Amino acid sequence: MGLNFSQYVWQKRVEEVKRQLTSTSDSLKDIITRVGYLDTPNFIRKFKKETGYTPGQYRKMHSAYGGHDLTAEGE
Repeated sequence: MGLNFSQYVWQKRVEEVKRQLTSTSDSLKDIITRVGYLDTPNFIRKFKKETGYTPGQYRKMHSAYGGHDLTAEGE
């Protein structure tokens, strides 16, 4: 796979956060907590570095929930 354990765990967390961002209207903090990441600001920073988007921007671009009046998570 070419990933160390920490990188593998991060990749799996990001995949699950992306899935939940596009399939639920749950808050970003709830989603991040469910995947076992407790530092929301750090997660947002790393997510944006990897994807080019904040989680809120990602949700707006990729989900049916993007147009709803959600809190400005990750913006």
